[in-house]
Amino acid sequence: MKIKAVLVVLIISAFLVELHPQVATLDATFGLNSESGIYIPFQNGMPVPSFEKQNRTTISLGGV
Repeated sequence: MKIKAVLVVLIISAFLVELHPQVATLDATFGLNSESGIYIPFQNGMPVPSFEKQNRTTISLGGV
């Protein structure tokens, strides 16, 4: 019976050790800069591109 109790305590202890949160040591590289009231995402000092369709004149290269 004592062995079961010791095993239960060891198992619970192992899970409790894993529950401690980790602390980040690196600075964030992503941020938002405001330009004329519009927020632009930046990462590593460069604007992050958007892959959404842009509202501008385009030429179809798909043929006639």
